[in-house]
Amino acid sequence: MSILTVPATFARLRIEQRLPTAQRVALRERRLRRLLRHAYDTVPFYRERWQAAGVGPEDVRSSADLARVPVVTKEELRAAGSDVLSSVFAGRSDVRSLRTSGSSGQPFTLHELPGFRAVRQAAFLRALCAGPYRPGHRLLLITNAGERPPARWLRWRYVSSEAPAADVAAALDEWRPDCVYGLLAPLRRLLDHYRRTGRRPPSPRAVYTSAESLDPLVRKAIEDRFRAPVFDIYGMTETGPLAWQCAPGGPYHLAEDTTIVELVPSPVPGRARLVVTPLWRRVMPLIRYDTGDLAVAGDRGLCACGSPFATIARIEGRVVDCLRLPDGESLSPYAITLALEEVKGIARYRVIQESPTGFLVEIEPERRAEDAITEAVRRVLGEVLGSGVTIRVAFRDSLEPPAGRKFKVVENRLREAERLCVS
Repeated sequence: MSILTVPATFARLRIEQRLPTAQRVALRERRLRRLLRHAYDTVPFYRERWQAAGVGPEDVRSSADLARVPVVTKEELRAAGSDVLSSVFAGRSDVRSLRTSGSSGQPFTLHELPGFRAVRQAAFLRALCAGPYRPGHRLLLITNAGERPPARWLRWRYVSSEAPAADVAAALDEWRPDCVYGLLAPLRRLLDHYRRTGRRPPSPRAVYTSAESLDPLVRKAIEDRFRAPVFDIYGMTETGPLAWQCAPGGPYHLAEDTTIVELVPSPVPGRARLVVTPLWRRVMPLIRYDTGDLAVAGDRGLCACGSPFATIARIEGRVVDCLRLPDGESLSPYAITLALEEVKGIARYRVIQESPTGFLVEIEPERRAEDAITEAVRRVLGEVLGSGVTIRVAFRDSLEPPAGRKFKVVENRLREAERLCVS
């Protein structure tokens, strides 16, 4: 990648973001129409699916018409094999393959050009700049091994997300970054390290989190330990950043210029499925791609930060992580995290639905006050889950997830057919 590619793309995104609304929307719709025609003409998977649904690219003149096009899932794309790839790029040496983390236990291989990587990295840089970070600041990134700064002038340093917490703490002490960006799992391990050692990290301007749903308990723990505000960035390897916070704990701005983001009705009241169409993917287009996540719509008014992009109020994690109550209603995991936020003495927790009426709460305590914690957990969750359920509480020395897997705060272990929240 040219050293100027990411800076130029970043500048382009900033310029387009300031365009008048009508001009900005028209530009996005033109890109969408070009993408749909490209996918129909060169990608067998989409052509066959759309023909079966009786729809063609000429039927979608704007993003408002996208509902006519079938939604696709990761499982369907994986099963289709090479039929998801555009014939235009067959045999090209600059096509790169990228494997996702496989948090669902089903790894997924993506194919893309360097140009899409530039868009993804520039969009990430823009998301950082929505908070206190500015180009030229020192940024420590606790993320996947093998990452490199997208441009030499960016003062970014990487630490592997699999590195021991003591090594990450040493890097923080040595470099004293202006800002910290980290996947949530290694940040949790880092918090554990600081709690065990009684030490505190250098205080940055901000901590940015990503990769998992940020529950209030973890947010507060990061804020308290780092003595810094926490900004969350929501995105996927497949798409790059999709939404970001401009204020700690505030709504998320959608990346409406790089991605069409739809809020599709779900079985969960007040929540919608996030379905996305990245506008810059050409080798392996993702059109109406079901992220598997739920979101709550934001206010329609202009944000105080001045961004023209629409917002979502919250992102509530994987659809399969919703819980099913004995009366057949589904419950958002956010209700669980909100209830447990008031229980003192918990370092980390996980709530698992084991049966239609059975729930296990695993707790890694901050201090040995098991009786008081157990009583409080049963009380607050009883109010949320209602009568007719059994709540077991188990204390663990550590709640580390398996290597390479994301930590689920709320997990539904009912068999697939009984997961009401799954479409």
